[in-house]
Amino acid sequence: MLVGLALAGLMARRSRELLGDVRFDKAGGAELHVSCPGCTTGTTLGLGGQTAELTGGRAVFRLEPPLALGARRASIEIRTPAKATRTEALDYPVDFIVSPDYRGLSQPDPRLAVVFDAKTDVAFIVDGRVVEAGPSGVRRYEIPIRADLTGPAREAAALQKRVPYLVKLPTGGTVRGEVELETNIVPLVVDAPGESIVIEGTSFTLAGRTERDGMVTVEGRAITVDPSGRFAQLMSVSSVGDTTITVRASAAGRAPRLVPIRVKRVVSLATEAAEFERRAQVSFAAIADDLDKKLGWAVALEGKVERLESDGYLVLALFEVTRGCAEPPCRVALRLGDKSGVSAGMPLRAYGYLAGKYREPASGRELPEVRVEFVRGQK
Repeated sequence: MLVGLALAGLMARRSRELLGDVRFDKAGGAELHVSCPGCTTGTTLGLGGQTAELTGGRAVFRLEPPLALGARRASIEIRTPAKATRTEALDYPVDFIVSPDYRGLSQPDPRLAVVFDAKTDVAFIVDGRVVEAGPSGVRRYEIPIRADLTGPAREAAALQKRVPYLVKLPTGGTVRGEVELETNIVPLVVDAPGESIVIEGTSFTLAGRTERDGMVTVEGRAITVDPSGRFAQLMSVSSVGDTTITVRASAAGRAPRLVPIRVKRVVSLATEAAEFERRAQVSFAAIADDLDKKLGWAVALEGKVERLESDGYLVLALFEVTRGCAEPPCRVALRLGDKSGVSAGMPLRAYGYLAGKYREPASGRELPEVRVEFVRGQK
């Protein structure tokens, strides 16, 4: 029995040749770096089912969460090239903990964060500034990401943020590291009404698509999504005025996609059209060339619908402009985002903004593309 106790005490002895310190990889995973200066080349270390051959006198092991601050002990198995095996206890400190935080993705104002945990005499510095503790005592470095998530996208996109940090320990030592936060952004396209719409009535159609079985909300209100990812909903506008609503597509474990839509309800489209024309280009000649320099220009174009192409609620009209057209035909592509009672052969006026170029399938010509806010019949 005494012999058994002696052997147990020998196997649990504190190591005099092993040294250990905790570091964090770019994903925020904790690693135990173990060095053995006196070990011979070819020595293998083991910890909790993990094995690693010493490289440059050092081996690295993953530490499974949760990780707590303070003194820790690990049993390290040492296997020499001669196949001799022994186990020694390694004492090591956990001076600080760094972890990525993705919980803010579900908040109304989405964000990422890096959480730093340590005693108060340990300082964390990011972007040249000390990360101060909040009311709860937690030190969080928050990363605004709304701009990265805003705007339509047909496919899922990667979101990646890197946060280099510096840790100042009370001993005077410093540790540098970097956390890399990665996730995907859910796709979302709003076909109707597009980026903005002007209406005289009390409602408009909101329609678009996201990924299969995705979740869509508008200002917190859930919108039904079919199994293919498409959605369509009649939206009410209670009062006259200008407002912006945000359509949000989300999925568990990923960043949401946000698409803002400007909705303006007016008392009279006729009055709105008159005001719009005072600040808009009304001649085809004014927009026919140098389109890249004129993106966003307000236009009020008069002419006739030649042909309609539709994909769900997204409608594209090939439109022959009659005003300011020196050499007919003078065509533009109208991106309506709503059928709006428009049909082929219809004369009308379209009010909107230059959005880019559209390549006409028949001729291969590049036509001005206009994002339409509203249309009216010709005078």
